[in-house]
Amino acid sequence: MIKDDRASSVLWDFVGRNVARGQAVIALTWRHSQADLPKLAQLTLAPANGHNLDAELSSLPYALRRNYGEAAIPYLETMLERSELTWVRTESARELMLAGRPTGFAFMVDAIENTRPYRREMIEFIRGQFPELRQADDAALLTFVKARATAK
Repeated sequence: MIKDDRASSVLWDFVGRNVARGQAVIALTWRHSQADLPKLAQLTLAPANGHNLDAELSSLPYALRRNYGEAAIPYLETMLERSELTWVRTESARELMLAGRPTGFAFMVDAIENTRPYRREMIEFIRGQFPELRQADDAALLTFVKARATAK
């Protein structure tokens, strides 16, 4: 929480050396530096090299939206579209859905229709966010999500 730019340098050094990388990334979001936003998102776009289930950066989408607000939305959409990290993508979709973005809902449609490994988790998340769907069957939930995925 130190506002000195040296703190940012130390945190980026941690990230670069892979020392407490996940926590250093989150701490960088607390600084609210607009210059850090694209660099933070870029971290999730590196090739996964067979480690697509690595969850080290899975908290980043939430932290970006919480600390950067609307400015994070384009980065979250890029992370959703291009990251090879499964949990970064699912968390980006959640944040985009909470922001009312069709891209987040479209990801949920894909998860449900194509029986992705995280399908059940996404269904439960949707039910948790929309009380009217708590008792709905999966078909009704899918109809609801599809309508929002195509909304302008």
